[in-house]
This record gives sequence, structure tokens and C-alpha cells, in this order.
Amino acid sequence: VGAPTADVSFEQKIPAALEGAGLGLSDAWASRSTDGFTVVLNVGAVSTAADVSDAELRRILQLIEANNTLGGDRLDLTVRSSSGDRIDLEPAAVTLGADPSAYRGSVPTALSLSWDEVTRMLH
Repeated sequence: VGAPTADVSFEQKIPAALEGAGLGLSDAWASRSTDGFTVVLNVGAVSTAADVSDAELRRILQLIEANNTLGGDRLDLTVRSSSGDRIDLEPAAVTLGADPSAYRGSVPTALSLSWDEVTRMLH
């Protein structure tokens, strides 16, 4: 008997939810990575807008949370404009209650959030 297989349906569910939510998101993707012993859910998308409001970020996080079959320890989220520039998500995240001094990943405009932090921001 082999090890149980992981539910990788998040790889289809999260992008479909983001692209179908009417938020102007396209080319969405979701993948799994590890950082030491930390399991990371990586999510990205392209936005037709030049920025992401706190209400839009809340909806994005809700959709990711609802379709996350991976579980994991951390969420890394990146949104780019249609011109390819990274959109700074931190101001909206701080408005939603994220700790402004928390680790945000190697790219300052990307969000790197623990699931506990995501839960605090949404509930």
C-alpha cells in the first residue's frame, strides 16, 4: 500500500474561481512548493486594473481559502498588471489587518502570509 495521494485539485479550482469571480483576473495559477519544512501554496494572476483594493484582496483571499485543497502553512500571492508590473498588495493587506512588519517574501509587492494571518484577515 502506497502513501495517500495529495488532493491537487486546487491547481484547477483556485485559478477557475479567481478568473470566474468578475474581478478582472486572468492567467491565474496555483502550485505547491516547500521552503524547508514549510508547505507553501503559490497563487498568481494578471489583473486588468493597476491596483487591488482591500475589498478585492479580501475576495481573492476568500476564493483561495474556499478552494484550497492543499492546506499548507503559508500562502504566497502575486498579482501582475496586464503590462507585467507587479501590483503592490501590501497596502490592501494592511487595511485588512495584516501585520505590516510581517515577512512579505523576496519580492516586496508579493504577499507571503501564514494561514493564521489569512484567517484573521477574513474572519
